[in-house]
Amino acid sequence: MRTSAVWHLAVLGFLAVLAAQMAPAAAAQSLEISDLFSSIESADITLQGEGAGASVQVDLIHEGKRMATRNLAVDGPGTWAIRWPAFDAERGSYDCCAALRQNQTMISKRCVKFYYGGAEPIRFDVRDFRADSRGMHLAISARDSTVVDIYYMLLQGGKAIYVTREHAVPIAGSYATPIAKDYAWKQILQKGLYYEGRVKIVELNHNQTRAFMNPFEAVDDALITETYQDETGASATVLGNSRVPFVGYLRFILYQNGS
Repeated sequence: MRTSAVWHLAVLGFLAVLAAQMAPAAAAQSLEISDLFSSIESADITLQGEGAGASVQVDLIHEGKRMATRNLAVDGPGTWAIRWPAFDAERGSYDCCAALRQNQTMISKRCVKFYYGGAEPIRFDVRDFRADSRGMHLAISARDSTVVDIYYMLLQGGKAIYVTREHAVPIAGSYATPIAKDYAWKQILQKGLYYEGRVKIVELNHNQTRAFMNPFEAVDDALITETYQDETGASATVLGNSRVPFVGYLRFILYQNGS
């Protein structure tokens, strides 16, 4: 009986060690592709879970032919955006496939289809879009009243350092009077670095999606909005119009009789 009990404990101990050794591998493989979107101009991919040291290959395919490929080195969960190279795109159905690999082994794959060209009715139109050191600015119009979700992304080096979603935004039914949407960055930007702003708009009723990207260099933008002076001294109010902190100084000069 004692020998049997010792053997039983030894087996349990071996299984516990084996489980502990397998746990990091299982945790690493928990990284997976949770979302993928593509148009003929760009694509974005979202990974969730845990893990590092992985890579993603994203392919744009038309009628079985690979039109473009992008490779990403990923350091864990997050969202990445890519631009497809410009080419003479033919009208028709396209596939975008993303494969997540770790140690040369594919651990997750996802594909989406989209149609380029044709006479599909456009439910909404983006009349203007730009990103700068303050945030993103866009104007949206629609033929008929509709509701959209808007994803705002701030990218650096192709990876989103901030993503937020504005739910159920009503768009009035008029192309002549687009609505303006302004989104201010939440992060402090570093002067001289290059970022990209990406907006993705999803029309909920018909599942139409449009995305736009715009690169920009972070610059400071400050101006004096108010001054005050009396016999004891002077003061000034400085307003910053960007998310880059203003670093500088104010010079006050006292004149007498204009000189």
